[in-house]
Amino acid sequence: MRHSFSASRPRSASPSATAEPQRRQKSVVPVKVVIESPLAATDGTSLKPEMAARVLFLAKPMTGKLERVILIPKTAVRSADRNPRVLLFKDERATAKPVVLGVAQGDQIRVLEGLTEGDVIILNPAPIIWDGRKVKIKED
Repeated sequence: MRHSFSASRPRSASPSATAEPQRRQKSVVPVKVVIESPLAATDGTSLKPEMAARVLFLAKPMTGKLERVILIPKTAVRSADRNPRVLLFKDERATAKPVVLGVAQGDQIRVLEGLTEGDVIILNPAPIIWDGRKVKIKED
């Protein structure tokens, strides 16, 4: 059974949400779709709570160059005297690294300077973890 609903332009639930192109398999990217008239489909039916749907997005091809950015959880940032830094995991030790931050995007923040792709950061460092302290990676 097919129903058509009018929807506004989809937007990513999190501006940082991206599929992982390395895997080239199915990826899940959360998006929010606003149904403009959920009670009046084009064929007279209505949208009900907990209904599932398949959504097809039709988009114009992207032009220009994509910009790669580094986003980290806000909880990874420590600020002392307005000097933000993160703790990196390096050689089994926590290493403080000063960073320059950009705009926040939900619960993440953009890092403009100070980190490079591949740096391993401590996501939510406990107060007892400081620069130079020996740390272990917790296995799940």
